[in-house]
Amino acid sequence: MSSAAKAWIKSHPLSFVGLGFKRLIRTFILPGDIYFAFNGGGLSFLLQIILFALSELVRAPVFIAGVVSILIHTLWYLYSAGNSAVKNGLFNQKKWLTQSAGIDKGSLLLAITFFMFAGVYFITEGQSRYAFPAVLSLILYSVLGIERVRLRG
Repeated sequence: MSSAAKAWIKSHPLSFVGLGFKRLIRTFILPGDIYFAFNGGGLSFLLQIILFALSELVRAPVFIAGVVSILIHTLWYLYSAGNSAVKNGLFNQKKWLTQSAGIDKGSLLLAITFFMFAGVYFITEGQSRYAFPAVLSLILYSVLGIERVRLRG
């Protein structure tokens, strides 16, 4: 970042945080910008609209369910890890986060990966076409969230 950008962030921290959340909403919640994929493709405008609508019918539910599920699972991970740390002593175990809290290491890794990319999107640019590295995490957590609702309902 340039020194001017750093100075602006320091003098406007709340505006910076607000912009960051707008970027995340633009990346994960609002309709995508698939029309960039059609540049030079020679597709009719009507076909572009149809393809965009079809892609949103798949993308939007997966992304929204994935984000909600990741947030819920993250709160559960933190709660479970906190209980485990209190119960077993934080410094008495090296693997306190996953050992006795019953947390799947694979899904935890995908949640951490999602938050890493979300942090990048928060700071840099929020466009759904850049969300492809987080798609696997969003798909997995969409399925985990749906499964959790199915088992409880």
